[in-house]
Formats: sequence, C-alpha cells, structure tokens
Amino acid sequence: KAGAWTESEALDKSKASNVQLLPDGLQTRHHYFFCIKNTYLQTVGHLWLGKMTETLAWVYDITIFEEHRKKGYAAAAFAAIETYAKELGYQKIGLNVFGHNTAARNLYEKLNYNTDSLQMSKQL
Repeated sequence: KAGAWTESEALDKSKASNVQLLPDGLQTRHHYFFCIKNTYLQTVGHLWLGKMTETLAWVYDITIFEEHRKKGYAAAAFAAIETYAKELGYQKIGLNVFGHNTAARNLYEKLNYNTDSLQMSKQL
C-alpha cells in the first residue's frame, strides 16, 4: 500500500532486508523479539525491537493479530518495551508508520510518540 515496492518484488526485498538487519537471524546481537500474550497466555501478536544507535532503540515490527486488535495489547506491549529499552540504556524509541495506517498513527500519538519527519507523495 505504501507504494515503495511492487507486490511481485515485495517478498524478495523484505527477505533481503531481514538478512541485512539480522545476519545471525534471531540470535543477532541487540535485536529482541517478543510474543505478545493475553491473560490466557494466548499469543495475540509479536514485536521486534532493535538497536538503531547507541541511544535509539527501533521498533522494526509490531503486529497484533486482527481478531485481537482494539483490546489494548499494543499499548501494553509498548509500555513494556519502553521500560525494557530504558533498562538497556536507550534514551529514545523510534518507529516508522505508513501514512495510510491511521489506526497505528492514532495509537502512537495517544502513546505520546511525536512525528520526527514526514514524507509525502502524489501519484501521477
């Protein structure tokens, strides 16, 4: 939907990006992977946090499975990783959100995330 990659090239480009970011797979240093669980210990989503710089942690991915959305799991996950990132010595957490993802943008604003930059485009 963001238009950066065609549908036919998206999977290959995504795999290449993950190989570059995670040369040692899930064991790559300074990358942390979490299962988000509900009170019944069912997995309702996942989150990937990694090091961007010495002071900046980056949320590379967060997914809440569709049937579990709008129940507060993402907000709770962010509260937990903010505490975790602070314990690791990070001073800031960043993330990317696509412009069309208004639900995520609204959540991040509610959680006091600020817009650092904004890219815009127009289809010709």
